[in-house]
Amino acid sequence: MNKYYKSNRNNEEVEETTQRTPLGFSVKQSTSHCFRVHINTEFYGAEHYSQIFDLLLEAGEEDVVQFYIESCGGDMAGLNTLLEGIKLTDAHVVAVIVGHAHSAASLLALNCHDIVVCDGAEMLCHSVRLGSAGKIVDCTDYLTHSRKVSNKLMTETYEGFLTEEEIEAVLNGKELWLDADQIRERLNQRTEYITSEEDSDAEVKRDTDL
Repeated sequence: MNKYYKSNRNNEEVEETTQRTPLGFSVKQSTSHCFRVHINTEFYGAEHYSQIFDLLLEAGEEDVVQFYIESCGGDMAGLNTLLEGIKLTDAHVVAVIVGHAHSAASLLALNCHDIVVCDGAEMLCHSVRLGSAGKIVDCTDYLTHSRKVSNKLMTETYEGFLTEEEIEAVLNGKELWLDADQIRERLNQRTEYITSEEDSDAEVKRDTDL
């Protein structure tokens, strides 16, 4: 667009040309990765999962870690290593339940950010099985401590997925078997439960702010 203005010299009209350059943009290049980890044996000790733990720590926000689960459960120490890695990672963690997700495997799946349930999936929820040797008093203290820790983990994990009555029954020794359709149904119920809890917390916060 051209326009004219008066020059201070000799009161001349001078043509000034104003050009608008096109709007620019910036670009950021990023690389994402999808890591696949097969959990298709029983759970072993924590040392067995050290490389997977490191993977979870190193994975970035653009990355996805997929656990393909077909396991009958096992050692709680190994499970805890994976659960802590999920808490610490920046990646998005997805559980793909291919077949069995029993005991510890169910806890792993339900602590992932998303869950895919294949048609052959099934889940078993039950209390932790323990073994110990030594003086009676030592065994008693160990069992009491282990029960406290495992009950807390299961209560927090199964909340919204199982009813309060079912959680109590599982903690007291009941075995609860679920097929693929039942797992999907309960995952939908858990989503509704979480949404309801978030809405309730938001309402409490608004009342507090007022």
